[in-house]
This record gives sequence, structure tokens and C-alpha cells, in this order.
Amino acid sequence: MHLHYDGELTIEAPQEKVWAFINNPGQVGHCLPDLQELNVKDDRHFDAVVRIGVGPVRGRFKMEVELQPEEAPRRGGLRLRGSGMGSGLQLTARIELEPAGEGATRFRWGADADVSGPLATVGGRLLDNQARKITEQLFATIRANLEDQAGSALTGTGGAGGGA
Repeated sequence: MHLHYDGELTIEAPQEKVWAFINNPGQVGHCLPDLQELNVKDDRHFDAVVRIGVGPVRGRFKMEVELQPEEAPRRGGLRLRGSGMGSGLQLTARIELEPAGEGATRFRWGADADVSGPLATVGGRLLDNQARKITEQLFATIRANLEDQAGSALTGTGGAGGGA
């Protein structure tokens, strides 16, 4: 089953900070919804295990992710291969960043995914709804992390990045 999604959001953080965050495997990896394990391999690759539930198909999903910065700090993407519960996922995503006023960034994204196995058979609407929910959670977490960092920098509080 082939899926396509795209969207746009504004993040109240400078473009360079957004770029650095989304191209840092440790930072962006921790934004994955229902993350159970994260293994950063190098500055462009990480493996993750997430918990997935779509209708009756529930379990752990292993993912290999490659970040693909193309034109810093404007354009990049990622490739993701995943498997679990007898299902497979191949995903390619593209992102474009541009200034959106003082200290803000417009974040445009698009993704194409191919899903196989039991996940592909649960029904288009159910799979589509869950994929949208996961995507919204991912971007909400990215936005919150970046805006918290920007707020801390402006007020001079916090500022310690990294692990949880």
C-alpha cells in the first residue's frame, strides 16, 4: 500500500537551529512517538524501536533511519526502512526550511511510504488515521523541543541539551 503525506508548520526558532536539530540523530530520534529504544550509529544514521498499534496489529517496529542533508540550512530529507509484526515499511521524506519572520522558520515536508504485510491489510482509513496521528505527534514534539530551546536561550534559563 502506497501512502503520501505533506504538510507545513511554523516553528518559533531560527532556521539554523531547526536545521541543526532535525539533522542530529540523537535529538530528532528522541521525538519519535512511542520510542522504546534509540541507537545513534553516527552523525547521519540511527536505529529505533517504536511501539505501533493500528487496529488489531500491535507490537514493536524496528527502524533504520538515514538523515540526508542536501543544502544546509534549507533542504534535506531522510530514508527509513522498518519491519515488525510481519510488516514492512519503506519511507522517503523531504524537508524544506525558510525564514518565516523574525526568529521563526517555515518547515515544509513531504513523505512517500510503501507499507506491506498485515499493516497494509488493516484498511486504508485506519492506517491513514494512525499515520497522521504519529506524524502530528512527531512534529509537535520537534516544535516543542525547538521552541523550548529558543525560549530558554532568550530568557537565559535551561540550555542544557541532550538526554532524558
